[in-house]
Amino acid sequence: MMMMAVNYLDQEIYNDYNRLLERAEGKLDENHIGSIQIQYLYARSYFSKEIQVSKRIQEAFNYDKEQLEAYWTDFGIYQKGMIALALDRFANEAIPKKIMKSVKEFALYSDEMGMYWRNNSGGYYWYEAPIETQALLIEAFDEIMDDKESVELMKIWLL
Repeated sequence: MMMMAVNYLDQEIYNDYNRLLERAEGKLDENHIGSIQIQYLYARSYFSKEIQVSKRIQEAFNYDKEQLEAYWTDFGIYQKGMIALALDRFANEAIPKKIMKSVKEFALYSDEMGMYWRNNSGGYYWYEAPIETQALLIEAFDEIMDDKESVELMKIWLL
């Protein structure tokens, strides 16, 4: 069942890439990454070792991955966390650490609240959920940076 789900995701991103090729001819070096591609690569990163990307999908996959590497600064902290985790799982060592360093630079600290972000407030979109954002960033700081101190400070905010 998992294989079928991953194949479905791969097929959809392949179709998305082909639509992009049709409408953005000659402009592929511009930012064409969005929340769908970020979520795809984040989800796909959980299976990067067990389920290989097929040769047919590889071009679309590589394009989206390169877009993440180039345009990660255009997104909010939740998406940056997803991007960092995905790229780290795809064995990109430099950019995920750079992303997390950037995210940490905008963090606020207090004894009462721990480590948190001012712009981590609720909103309409899926990436504007404060608790989910904090939990994802805890995962990113733990998995990418192995920063136990920041993880513990971030847990305070959750409590």
